[in-house]
Amino acid sequence: MTPRSLITISAIFFSCNTGHVKTPDAGAVPTQDSPATGTITAVEPPRAIPADTTSSDYFIYLLENEKDLNDHWTKKLNALDDFLLPTYTPFHLSLVRNWIINDSVSVIIFNLGTGTDSDEYLLTVKNKKDIVSKVHIEDAADADVTENNKDYYYMEYQQVDNRKIKLFKHIILNYDTDKEKDSMMAVENWVIRDNGMAVKK
Repeated sequence: MTPRSLITISAIFFSCNTGHVKTPDAGAVPTQDSPATGTITAVEPPRAIPADTTSSDYFIYLLENEKDLNDHWTKKLNALDDFLLPTYTPFHLSLVRNWIINDSVSVIIFNLGTGTDSDEYLLTVKNKKDIVSKVHIEDAADADVTENNKDYYYMEYQQVDNRKIKLFKHIILNYDTDKEKDSMMAVENWVIRDNGMAVKK
């Protein structure tokens, strides 16, 4: 056997008995195997519960998780004009969306549902503590019509941008009859100012 043949055999043997071992990155995101596909997906750490139960962050946490309000936020909502949490029927609150206007003002839209009624409200909050404005932006209650009153009212909204909301107030004449007609009663344009005030234009 020639020296060149020995070198070739040695090289083949060495390559078969060694391999590259990939070591995990120290800063890698924790992952878990998916049993269905065998793929690896990132594990999102649980979100911490805000420590200050009087802050709007805690209110958002309660809404996101559809938990009961604490006394502070129950009183806060019931103190708003033309708003009262139901006491005669079960209800649930849920978060629709929230966003930031500036360093001190944020916006929360939440849903209040009772099974027969569904309403959405927009709140502006300053410094995560003080509710500056409340606007009733959606009303989708079950039709409450009678023989003497066949008209049904409802309200919906469109978020134009982070500062503008457009409300559409409807009336359905002769609801649930062959003469039913949906008519627009009014369109309202609301703007959120830098100080958190929501004003109708």
